[in-house]
Amino acid sequence: MENNAPLQQLMDLIELPVSVQEKVKEAFHQLNEQEVIISVQKLLDPVESEQEAKGLSALYKEESMKELAIQLYAATISWKNIYQPLEIPYEIYLATMGAFPRFLKETKQVSHRDIFDRGFWTWRYLCGLEFRIDQLEFEMIAADHKSKASQLAGQAYLSLHIPSDAKLVHEQVQKNYQAARRFFERYFPEYRSAPIVTDTWLLSPKLKDWLPATSNLVLFGNDYELLLTEPEKNEGVLWVFNTVSSDVKNYPEQTTLQKAAKAWMLAGHAIGSAMGRLR
Repeated sequence: MENNAPLQQLMDLIELPVSVQEKVKEAFHQLNEQEVIISVQKLLDPVESEQEAKGLSALYKEESMKELAIQLYAATISWKNIYQPLEIPYEIYLATMGAFPRFLKETKQVSHRDIFDRGFWTWRYLCGLEFRIDQLEFEMIAADHKSKASQLAGQAYLSLHIPSDAKLVHEQVQKNYQAARRFFERYFPEYRSAPIVTDTWLLSPKLKDWLPATSNLVLFGNDYELLLTEPEKNEGVLWVFNTVSSDVKNYPEQTTLQKAAKAWMLAGHAIGSAMGRLR
């Protein structure tokens, strides 16, 4: 495909590293235009997007910059076909698409290479199901979604996701929820009163044992009614210790949370996780 000015503009605005931009542009030139057009149409369709993203990840497993190029190109079309018709602010669009450089940075911290490995997630942004509002991301979950928690069966809800760069200052988070309510009331009114649900290690009951009651993380957890706890999950390791190493002995101990979690894991336990509904 020929060079695409909106693609370059988006990469600049979301501050994609220059080294990655060059790889994306090279990959973009190598793609078949008609195949990309068909793929983008599917990525922008909430019904087909997830399956198309899975197919691209499999097809370009060893050429992830091509997968990234298609998704970023789809993001430029998403602005024209989804955001603009609904008059969703450009600031929300850029904040949402800012997930791409964030994910690339997270992966590089572990692999030390420029790899795009989050296609299984980013399709949500492209088809207009998930939006970043201030510090947090909110995903619209349809009523027929099969949730792990029986309390949510058969109802639509907003799934809250916490980006790795989010600042969870409690007062700001409260305002964030209010901003999200206003957003969905205006642009997706069918979700204006939908429950806000999150499934995260940040709701692990162990955090209350490890951190002061006044900690922002504890205050965040207190806002949620727990629907399901999973004490054996260890998904929080990457976010607590910035590593995926299996050698717990080498985990850092620079913070109160790291010290407590490491001691707990050395004793043979997991950090844990939980699903909760905003009170």
